[in-house]
Amino acid sequence: MQQSNIRVLDTGLLTAAENIAWDEAIMEARIAECVPDTIRFLQFKPSALVGYHQSIHDELRLSYCQNTGIEVNRRITGGGAIYFDEGQLGWEVIAHRSSFQGNYSMNQISAELCQAFAKALNRLGIAASFRPRNDIEVDGRKISGTGGVMDDDVIFFQGTLLIDFNMEHLLKALKIPVEKLSAKELSSASQRVVSMKELLKILPTMDVIKDVITDALAELLGRNTEHAQPSEKERQLFAEKITEKQSIDWIDPDRNKAMPLSESIETVSKTKGGLLRLSARFNPLHKRLKQLMIHGDVLINPRRILYDLEATLKETHADDVLEKASRFLDNYPFEGVAFGKSDFMRALGMLMDKFSYIERGFDFKDISAIETRGANLQSIVKDAKLLLVPYCAKPKSCKFRYEDRCAECGKCSVGDAYRMGREKGLKVVTINNFENFVSVLNLEKQSGSTSVIGTCCKAFFLKRHQAFVNSGLSFAILDIDNTTCYELQKEEEAYNGEFQRETQLKTEVLEKILSMKQA
Repeated sequence: MQQSNIRVLDTGLLTAAENIAWDEAIMEARIAECVPDTIRFLQFKPSALVGYHQSIHDELRLSYCQNTGIEVNRRITGGGAIYFDEGQLGWEVIAHRSSFQGNYSMNQISAELCQAFAKALNRLGIAASFRPRNDIEVDGRKISGTGGVMDDDVIFFQGTLLIDFNMEHLLKALKIPVEKLSAKELSSASQRVVSMKELLKILPTMDVIKDVITDALAELLGRNTEHAQPSEKERQLFAEKITEKQSIDWIDPDRNKAMPLSESIETVSKTKGGLLRLSARFNPLHKRLKQLMIHGDVLINPRRILYDLEATLKETHADDVLEKASRFLDNYPFEGVAFGKSDFMRALGMLMDKFSYIERGFDFKDISAIETRGANLQSIVKDAKLLLVPYCAKPKSCKFRYEDRCAECGKCSVGDAYRMGREKGLKVVTINNFENFVSVLNLEKQSGSTSVIGTCCKAFFLKRHQAFVNSGLSFAILDIDNTTCYELQKEEEAYNGEFQRETQLKTEVLEKILSMKQA
């Protein structure tokens, strides 16, 4: 359906379910060529939304949402969890792929739309710029996040604009993924976002904001615009979809519910395109992958590739998982934003390596506490000469808490780690702050070592992931117990070596890991 003008819709303030039902209705109508390319503006009553592939249990603080009247729902697009309220403006572009000039890849179209939106903000007096993969930022602080999906050569792309919003709800409704903050080394989530109200002395009216955004997007598409109302076909589709978008089957489908810990293994893979979380249930007796669940905030098209990969690998023998996944991905055309087959295979490789620990006496709970990078666990342990422990696991009363020393007095788990490491011929070092951590890794690399065993919380491993990568070393990281600095939002104190709480090493699991090494 060829149209000279781009339609502009403004559906106003709605519930999350209503907005998402309109999203799908407009998308389907455009695919059927019942409506022209469309720019849509929308607003939400307080809502916490996960991306299409995410789990509400992983991404949201559900009890907080329930207690404060924040609606929980699921978008039709990928990407990460977001908080939406009346102080934010949603913007969307639903257009045929051929409407965009030049490279028609999903990656390129996403970048062009983000750049056009950043141009609109500049016209409003905000020095915004596009930061790949999907953020618009001002001096390193996010003012708009975006996401999209493509189906039958129609792209559905959406973004948010933070005008004036409830920061407390944003921080408490979402389980802010600390790993997303690492690139800018920020000490708190509140430093990661900024609103128009904070940047401008006088806010433009909502109508002015919408007009400027419309003009910038229309310029990208090289078309004039025309304000209109939803078509009769879209209204019919909306009426069909609203009940589904309000249902628990849509918001929290069975596939996203937690699997029994006694049978499951989890792993998190950080890619350039976002996080990929894999949860799998195994039958260890018959060495079969019973069920796989893939979540994350990656942007990928078609969306159902994750479900199809899960279905393909269900009930697969462990020895055949990687080969079967590779064949599937070779024959399944898909597009990802900074995400591809190698990212899938790396994540699956980590998962299957973890399953192999069962044969070495680890139980499923042990396995989910271990993360590796650069090599498999056996190779890392075999080659490692260094064991790192965090100062926060020493008692606050310990005179060596902030020193690279341990009296092995038997009063904390660090002493046990020093003893076990020494028995296996390892040098044990207490890490006191982030600069100390980087320095120790540099020295270890210079000494000719290739691998390190460490104990730290998973949040640190993800947040400071780039430091691990930059070291050029392989790592086996064991998670720690008790409340960590990241859960208490005390990252800055920990960064500087001033965290006051006491954590606990998983010494039983550490002993199993070290037993893989010959003394």
